[in-house]
Amino acid sequence: MNADKFKSLNRIKLLFIFCLSLSFQTVHAVDNLDLSQLHESRLLKPLSVADKLFGSDLSLSRDFLAVAAKSRTIGASGSVYLYKNAEHWPLLTELNSNKPSDGFASSLLLQDDFLFVSADRDDEKGSDSGAVYIYQLDNQQWFLAFKLTAPESFNDGRFGSALAYHEGMLFVGALGHQQGVVYGFVREPSGNWRLQLTIKPEDQQAARFGAAIGVNGNTLAIGAPYTDADNSAVPNRRQYSQIQARFQISKGEVFDPGIESGAIFVYENINGEWIFQQRLNSSIRESNDHLGEKLIIKGDLIAAAVRQKDVFDFLRAGMVYLYRRNKGLWEEDIALFAVNANVGGNFGVSMAATDQSIFIGSDKLHVNGFNSGQGYLFSVDVRQHDDLLGNIVNQKLSAHDQFSLASAMSPDQLIISSLSGVYIFDHRQSEENAAYHSDVSALSIDNLWVDGMGSYQVQFHLHVTEEGLVLRLSSVEKILDQVTEQAVFSLENGQISIKRLALISATNQKTYLNVVLQLLPNQQSFEFILTSATAAKERG
Repeated sequence: MNADKFKSLNRIKLLFIFCLSLSFQTVHAVDNLDLSQLHESRLLKPLSVADKLFGSDLSLSRDFLAVAAKSRTIGASGSVYLYKNAEHWPLLTELNSNKPSDGFASSLLLQDDFLFVSADRDDEKGSDSGAVYIYQLDNQQWFLAFKLTAPESFNDGRFGSALAYHEGMLFVGALGHQQGVVYGFVREPSGNWRLQLTIKPEDQQAARFGAAIGVNGNTLAIGAPYTDADNSAVPNRRQYSQIQARFQISKGEVFDPGIESGAIFVYENINGEWIFQQRLNSSIRESNDHLGEKLIIKGDLIAAAVRQKDVFDFLRAGMVYLYRRNKGLWEEDIALFAVNANVGGNFGVSMAATDQSIFIGSDKLHVNGFNSGQGYLFSVDVRQHDDLLGNIVNQKLSAHDQFSLASAMSPDQLIISSLSGVYIFDHRQSEENAAYHSDVSALSIDNLWVDGMGSYQVQFHLHVTEEGLVLRLSSVEKILDQVTEQAVFSLENGQISIKRLALISATNQKTYLNVVLQLLPNQQSFEFILTSATAAKERG
């Protein structure tokens, strides 16, 4: 491929470094994400996940983490798991729809006291018309508060194709409704969600409008990835063909028409009304780029993934375009890509951002094997090589794990999923091997030694029954064979002995007990009853 095509990108080549041998490489800190100081832990995978794709989407708030487990069968229903954002990350609850083929958990959004879950294959308003389930937090419990369906009946409308929320308004995309449409809903005092606005594209070229939505302040960005290029903006085809020289070689064409190259439509809230402001394209656009398929917006920055973009000789390696607002108008700035790219790298498969940094995932980079995956952390003001904060590689993963499949981020936490699990990077380093969170009735053991079988990470939930306090196994995962005396399960007598179990209150106060749990006989699921609890001696 002719490198001249990417001459507008030359100034960012120094942003990228080759694959690192260490898990983290830090240039400098941003927010509180000093990568060298973060600890890695793994989220326990619930027993009920079965063959679903655990970690297909992630959403993080101050107090909770929502993890989607999309079905591997197109259109089938998935599940959502809610975890408490606390030490040991206890599992709180599992959410499901009552329909087998509504696409439940295709995407999700956790914001304030609401969790929005897309079921874009729901048939209530027509085949694959779509729906959005709204869960609300009340007294530390999540309950289904409302189910939204498309205001209009329309087959293949895919209501719920994208979600965004800002200052009490929920934006829902329906990319299959004609050219596509975005609806805005507000919550009434009664608890119902009322349709307040409908945004349809005025541009006749727009297609699959509502495939992605980003909102920040008074700015709304809507992706329409199947939009054809507006070639009237090309002043000179001969001049343009120099940028698109690859087509002269591979296709024998002087000019690429930009079929389904995609676009982003930007709106501004002026006196309570969303007014169209600008259509964003790319100067290096090509047919089938599908710009607008995935985007995020933070302040004066829009990042948009073009995952199938060719990077020099690497087909479908992927790029992320950055647009910046200057004096009220959005301008194309730079494009990010991986210098250690490979064919089909999928750079931009996941993106997350805070006010200061942006994470970009590339789940099919060949780092620790074919499609093992890698992530990149940048400053939002990425201008020179110092703005690359570091590469993130999970050395425990191997071929086909697809690390960075999905991501979520806060100023001091980074959550990254792969096909093998969901990984937490934060500043927590627990001093306890076992902890019980009293407010959510969850017991976690990081290292439970089982006689003759090895070490396991497990989680139980407590239930009050006629027999007493019963702990039911909810999650289990084999870990390295690290022998411990702190928590041991004896197959001979069916007892779990835990030394210094930390009882953690809702205010994070801790007390310590030595406990014994006894396996109950004739149970289809592993259930244990508490048989002994004594105060643990002070250390030292």
